[in-house]
Amino acid sequence: MNPRNYNISIRRILVGEEALFEARIRELPDATEYADTMEEAYELALDTIETTAEIFAEQGRPFPKPASLVEDYSGRVTLRVPKSLHRRLADEADREGISLNQYLVSVLSFHAGTSFERPVANAGSWKRAPSTQGKRTRDAAHLSVIDCLDTVANNGWG
Repeated sequence: MNPRNYNISIRRILVGEEALFEARIRELPDATEYADTMEEAYELALDTIETTAEIFAEQGRPFPKPASLVEDYSGRVTLRVPKSLHRRLADEADREGISLNQYLVSVLSFHAGTSFERPVANAGSWKRAPSTQGKRTRDAAHLSVIDCLDTVANNGWG
């Protein structure tokens, strides 16, 4: 068993005024590690995988295999939006001199690449990363693609 075959994601979070790195293991959703550096967080995650595998073996429980990153997505998405939003997005794409599809891919790529942070002590409160702090603070359940598209159509990228 090689713990490096498991899917580990690391992100920088703020806990109060302190910046930490949070490591999560896709195959072990309840396991989370925190450290001062990205490297330390990664090493802690590897140790967690090894330790958890040992515990599972001692208990005779099956240990999850590394999740494979299978390309199950076609790249095609059908999205229904209000007519007024469709018009605003098409107008913005036209102003940019690109197709609506290309514009939507750009908007969604931007939105998907924006990191959201949450204080560990208050898991229900999500905030945009400090570089754009104050522009938008929402409950995670309310963040949606439509909100993103609507915001960009009304306010541009900034």
